[in-house]
Amino acid sequence: GFNNYLNGLYISARDELSLSDNQYVIFNQGVDIASTGEKKNINFRNYETYATPTRNHLVKYWDWAYLQMLHRANTIIVYANKPELQSIWPVEANRNRIIAEARFFRAYTHNFLANMWGGVPIIDTIFTGPKTDFVRSTREEVYESAKADLEYASQWLPATVPANQEGRLVKAAADHLLSEVYISLGEYDKAVEAATRVIGSG
Repeated sequence: GFNNYLNGLYISARDELSLSDNQYVIFNQGVDIASTGEKKNINFRNYETYATPTRNHLVKYWDWAYLQMLHRANTIIVYANKPELQSIWPVEANRNRIIAEARFFRAYTHNFLANMWGGVPIIDTIFTGPKTDFVRSTREEVYESAKADLEYASQWLPATVPANQEGRLVKAAADHLLSEVYISLGEYDKAVEAATRVIGSG
């Protein structure tokens, strides 16, 4: 059951690059000081008027993060930690690996949100009813949340892909993203250490 739910999380991660007929194109058109010269992409030349909170391209990514990625990742983490379900794990390392995969994707999503919007609400659980009092965390707090998740993922993800499970996350993926998050937090020595682990991992 947990592996099936993880498959759904992996599908959501893949959807980042194909939301609504490849809307990912918005992130390849330029930055706030330079943009494409193509006529067909003229709207992207002024990010102040185009990249607004109501722009469909951006709304899709906000919804992708909060309605798919964080919801699915947190569902796995919450249920894997339920005391009444601990007897289903013959080996604790198996539970930790499942949680590590979900925490990687939760960190990936929070990092994405912080890079795009700065401070955003940190969602680290699931809700059983409507919630209308979300609080925006600072960008640094969002990165710190991602850092904690990635440090856990780095500890518990396998060094190599398990047999017959191509495409599953490994430790180097967590260390790679962790190095980026460390840079965002100004923890450069730790970023070097994490990147060095990737380089030496084979």
